[in-house]
Amino acid sequence: MLQICTGTDMKLLHPYSHENHYQTLRTLYQDCQVIQGNLEITYLKEGDDVSFLKASFTGLPYSITRSLLHMDC
Repeated sequence: MLQICTGTDMKLLHPYSHENHYQTLRTLYQDCQVIQGNLEITYLKEGDDVSFLKASFTGLPYSITRSLLHMDC
């Protein structure tokens, strides 16, 4: 069965707390295969562990129903 997750709609709003933002992304997308909405990967730092995204999407069918937003900071 596919793991379906809710996307985000923060656009480019700067998060109040980096740690809170990172934990929210991790919670939202851990083991996710289908995202209902936007996949917004923003405001991560160079050393942040994003393996939760790789594990979620590598080799598995996945879908994003709206858009992908990636921004380097």
